[in-house]
Amino acid sequence: MKKLLAAILTLALALLATPALAQVRMPMARGTNGTTPVAAQPVVSLTKSGLGSGNATYRVVGSAYTAYATPTDLFCISGSATKTVAVVNIYATMQSTAATSVTLYGIRRSAPDTGGTSTNPAAVALDSADPAATGVVTLYTAAPTLGTSAGTAFIILGTTGTLASFPAPYGIYPSGNLNAGGQQISMVGDLRKPLTLHGTAESFCLNFGGAALPAGFTANYVVETIEY
Repeated sequence: MKKLLAAILTLALALLATPALAQVRMPMARGTNGTTPVAAQPVVSLTKSGLGSGNATYRVVGSAYTAYATPTDLFCISGSATKTVAVVNIYATMQSTAATSVTLYGIRRSAPDTGGTSTNPAAVALDSADPAATGVVTLYTAAPTLGTSAGTAFIILGTTGTLASFPAPYGIYPSGNLNAGGQQISMVGDLRKPLTLHGTAESFCLNFGGAALPAGFTANYVVETIEY
């Protein structure tokens, strides 16, 4: 009997020493009450839209944009002939003489706008090793002929601010002025999947709905995209 028990003990010790069968020790983290340990969760680095940080990422930043009378499309982000373009986020703050509620529409287009008066602000790569952006942001200062709508992705009610000195664009605000120039609007980033553009015919436009601009209207904006 003693020999049998000794053999069983020897076998058990051998199994515990085998790496494939060794006990896995989970890292522990404190729970929300500060005392209860819980199994730590794996850490995954994601952008707000769930895309890995390895993609080429670009920002177009502008300030003091005055738009045009009863505007429709304020700016559009076009797709690319060589890359897939995903709109990660759009940020905006707005100012007018008196605080005013305004409505913004995010519209996907299957055919691009034409005509109007526009500029193409430069896209800045967030990594100097990334190539130049192939998607293009078109900022309108006179009304374009609208392209074909493929649907409205969001409608947002915002409020303009009334600061005499308008704060800088998102990401470089003076200390304490994060929302002082009116409501800072974050669009697109909370979607389950980013707005994705395939080919140059596709675009995504921020639209004012043809409403009258409040007096003294100006806006700051940041458009963030990735390409892959």
